[in-house]
Parts: sequence; structure tokens; C-alpha cells
Amino acid sequence: MVLLVVPDISNPFWAKVAKGVQETLWAEGYTLVVANSDWNRTKERQMLQKAISNLFDGIIINPAYVSNAELKSLNIPVTIIGGFSEKYPDLDFVSSDSYFGQRPTAVFAANDILAIGALQACHELKIRVPEDISLVGMDDIYAAKATTPQLTTVSKPKYDEGCQAAQFLIERMRRNKEIQPRKLTFEPTLVERHSAGVVS
Repeated sequence: MVLLVVPDISNPFWAKVAKGVQETLWAEGYTLVVANSDWNRTKERQMLQKAISNLFDGIIINPAYVSNAELKSLNIPVTIIGGFSEKYPDLDFVSSDSYFGQRPTAVFAANDILAIGALQACHELKIRVPEDISLVGMDDIYAAKATTPQLTTVSKPKYDEGCQAAQFLIERMRRNKEIQPRKLTFEPTLVERHSAGVVS
């Protein structure tokens, strides 16, 4: 019997991992018990103690809180899955290199200020824009034209939004009768400059 402890069983990632663990163990005559720690320190430790008291043969765990020393002291075979190997030098470790697999080729920032910050970070890290990464902002503030390269952004009609908001308020303040709530949404437009392009 083997215990698999994961922090969030509702995450489809862990369901696929559990399937791989189960099929491999089953072929060798072992049964798998899956436990969900819910990122809870107490639950995680209690699950490990249950594995010891119920004489489990081994544990596979994605640890949220328990240390290398705690797991080693269980005196039962333990394999770490996911996380950081340097935190568990005395235990077997299996993971994927998230940093290798998640290097972005484009960033669409929630606003131009964030996009300009990303642009500055790229300059500091010697990441070429747009050759290595494309950057797109949102709002089309004046500073978007002053960057190097100039920032591609989604322009919102800021002045018109301000005028319309003031107009709605003036009408509501001057009328004696009730006005039904009004909704007005302006369409933004893409302003193509030089920070977005095809990644080579």
C-alpha cells in the first residue's frame, strides 16, 4: 500500500499524476491511496502519521510544509514529486522544469504602466523586444509613445469616457424625475507601434 499526498486534488494536474502513479504501482502489485492535504500543515502531518501507523510501504508526496528532516525521520521510503529538489537533498525527487517550459513569447499587460515596467525589466535582463518577446499594453497613455521601442497598446477613449461620465452625472443632478440607469461602453482600438512582432 502506497500513500500519495497532494495539496489540491481538484487540480486536474494532480489527477493525471495520480493515474500515472497508480498504473505503475498496480503493475507491481501495490495499491494506491490518494490523500488531499488542502495546503494545510496539520492535515499534511496527520496523513504522514496515518501512513506510518497503518504500515504503508511507501509515500509519494508533493510537500507543502513538511521538511526534509521530518520526511527522513519517518523511516519509510519517500519520493518527492514537484517542488524544489534543493529543499529535499536526502530524498528521491521527480519534477518538471517549469522555468524552462514557461518562458513567455508575449506579454499583454493590464495597463501601459505595467507594460512599461515589463519593458524596463526586459532591457535589464537583455531580452530583446520585440525579437525575443512581444509586449502590448492597455490604455495608450502618453508615455507609451516615449518608450524604446514604442509600446504597442490598446487605446481607450479616455477623454470621451470622462466627458460622458460627467454628462450622465449632470443630467442626474439637474432632473427632478427618476432616470433609469444607463450603460455606455466605448470600443478600444489597437495602436500598433514597435514592441510587438513575430518571435524569431
